This record gives sequence, structure tokens and C-alpha cells, in this order.
Amino acid sequence: MKGLSFVNLQEQLLQGPTGHYTWQDEFGVQSSLFESANGDLSLWHKTIQFPGVLIDHLKIKAPSSVVIQTSEKIPSTINLGFTLQGTTKSFFDDLPHPVQNAPLKHNLLYLANPAGKHVLNPIKQLENIHLAFQPEYFQDIISDDEPPFEKIKDNMERKRSMLFALDHGLIDLKIQQVLLDICNCVMKGSVKRLYMEAKVLELLALQVDSLYKPTTSGKNAADTDLFQQIRAYLTVHYLEEITLHSVCRHFGINEFKLKKGFQLHFQTSVIRYLTSLRMQQAKQLLELGECTIFQVSELLNYSHPNHFSIAFKKYFGISPSEVRRAKKVF
Repeated sequence: MKGLSFVNLQEQLLQGPTGHYTWQDEFGVQSSLFESANGDLSLWHKTIQFPGVLIDHLKIKAPSSVVIQTSEKIPSTINLGFTLQGTTKSFFDDLPHPVQNAPLKHNLLYLANPAGKHVLNPIKQLENIHLAFQPEYFQDIISDDEPPFEKIKDNMERKRSMLFALDHGLIDLKIQQVLLDICNCVMKGSVKRLYMEAKVLELLALQVDSLYKPTTSGKNAADTDLFQQIRAYLTVHYLEEITLHSVCRHFGINEFKLKKGFQLHFQTSVIRYLTSLRMQQAKQLLELGECTIFQVSELLNYSHPNHFSIAFKKYFGISPSEVRRAKKVF
């Protein structure tokens, strides 16, 4: 397993221009931020912690993979993982198969022993948000007699690591919005802790609802395969001029089945899914500073940059120009 270790990445960055590090503790909410860049390497690492919960937000730019090693000395945790950009592949000592995450995917794991290796592939940039719950905190907030949580509680009692769902969930618009709320919280004092905890619980509820699939789902195997193909097609061709009609023609189905089936399988519409992919790509390009607003609007097939700016602000709550000229405020 080759790649630049996370420790070596930090060391190389520290040898370059001086990085920026801040730390604060407000009413039990501890926050730290480290950011630095050196040539084609850059690291942006934010942590937020309050009793029972750790939030870890990581952005990396590197020409090759970055490997993070976790120690078996780390206590057991319930982990909520959200990959926004790039790909990750984790090898845990307690799980028989590696856990792979693609862009805009999420899953939940219980790790009795968190020891393992994580291979991060930035492509252009990797962005990952990870939440870790202490078992005692998690047990206090779940209803262990309901189906979604029965299996988790059983594995926690047996101290047996588990992946909540074999198929990773899609980071849909609702989940994206809560992640943005958490990452962009500007509240201060004790109100910040109340807000952050409420948003973390909302995120957990949305994730479990997305991943938990009762046996009576109203889906059949043929339709599931068809709509997986449709989503894969959209994920590849999202920058092209795609319409509902063109998708229907490509897959030989009618518009009613496309709309109803896509909503049933992915809890979002075709248009919203396309918008999500396009806006995330736009945000990535603006953050990297490789394109102007005009160039990004052209890439997304907007007739005028102002139309793109309005749509971008409606989606993210901030304008494209703000993304280009300012770092995020937490």
C-alpha cells in the first residue's frame, strides 16, 4: 500500500510557508483549525468536540494518495462518515472487507477496535466529514427496541465491529444542508453547543433513515438495477445538457416511471440530484481557484453568470464570489 503518510504530509507542509493554527474552548465546545500549503500539497483540518461527540472535517490536496494509520489504543466509537470529494478506502482489523467510499456517499460503522489504515485519494481535492460518538452517548440517544438500532445495540454489547449498510447511502440535499449548518455555525457561547448537538442528532436521524431499508420497500431487483444504472449515468454525464426526456429515451422508459422510481430509490428527484452534482463541482472549482465564475457558469451550461450566481447562492447560502475570496468561517 503506497502513498504519502498523513504524518509525512504534515511534516512537508510545516517545512514550507508557515501554516495557520487556532484553538479555542467555549462552554465545553473545543475547536481547532490547522491549514497550510506548500507547492502542490495543502491541508485544511478542523475538529469540533463536545462531550460524547467528535467532528472531524478534512480537506487535502496532494498529487498521490495519503495514508492514515489508526491505532488500536483508540477507544471504540460509532462513526458517521461523509465523503464529499475524492475517494477513500479503509482497512479495519475487525472487518473482513475494506470499506470504500465514493464522492457524495455516506455510511455508519460501529468499531469495537478502530485500528486500521485509511487510503485517501484526493484526485484534485479530498473533502471528508467524520463524526465519532462515544458508545455511552450513542446508547443514551437511540431507541434500542426499534429495528434500525437493534442490530447496532446487539453488536455493541458483543463488542463486534459492523458496517450498518452494505450499500452506501447518497448524500442528498437534506444531508448536505445539515453538514453545511454544522460546518458553518457562527454561534457563540452555550448557544453554540445546543445548536451543534441538535444538528448532530438531526444528521444521525437523516443518515439512519437513508441507510435503513425495510424488507417491504416496494422495489424489485430489476428496477433497482435499472435505477442504479440511471444514477451512474447521471453521475458521469451531469455536466452535459441532460433532460428528463433524454434520460427516458436513453433507458427506454417513460417520464412517470423515471420520476417515481428515482424518488423511491434515492429519496430525491433527478433534477435535484443533477443540481447537487453540478453545484458540488462548481464549489470545488471555485475553492481550488482554478476557474473564474464565468468559466464555471459556462461549464454548467448557464446562459449568464448571474443566473449561475443566483442558483449557487440559493443552494449553498453564500455567493460564488464569497467562496473565491474568503475561507469558510466556523
